[in-house]
Amino acid sequence: ACGVERNVQTHAFLRQAELANAVGKPLIVHAVRSAAEMIAARRRTKPRVAWVWHGFGGGPQLAADLVRHGFYLSFGLRYRAEALRACPAHRLFVETDEASVPLAELYDRAALARGCSVEQLAMQTRRNAEAIGLGSVFV
Repeated sequence: ACGVERNVQTHAFLRQAELANAVGKPLIVHAVRSAAEMIAARRRTKPRVAWVWHGFGGGPQLAADLVRHGFYLSFGLRYRAEALRACPAHRLFVETDEASVPLAELYDRAALARGCSVEQLAMQTRRNAEAIGLGSVFV
């Protein structure tokens, strides 16, 4: 718990989602134990922009559920390899936000877990970033 009432957090989040839609920029979602609420918010707002679940650490079923509801997933230092594998390549990002290790090391680990080359993974995440209007900010 962050000390802020849930209804206040929800209101602030929905305003951020509206703003992301208004300016045409992806929404980076930082959410903990609130997948159902985020799915409901996505349905409610009917976004025209991508929603990227930052620092995804859930299991493979949650990964599949979120992707099915239109989310992209971004994996950092801590994740479940089976969830990383469950995420379709066209919905995947790799991030260093929580890590003090080099991005190249995170790509090495993720590529190994997915059974692909680092080059393939980097090319895919670059395409994903470009597809949602982020250029190469993620790669």
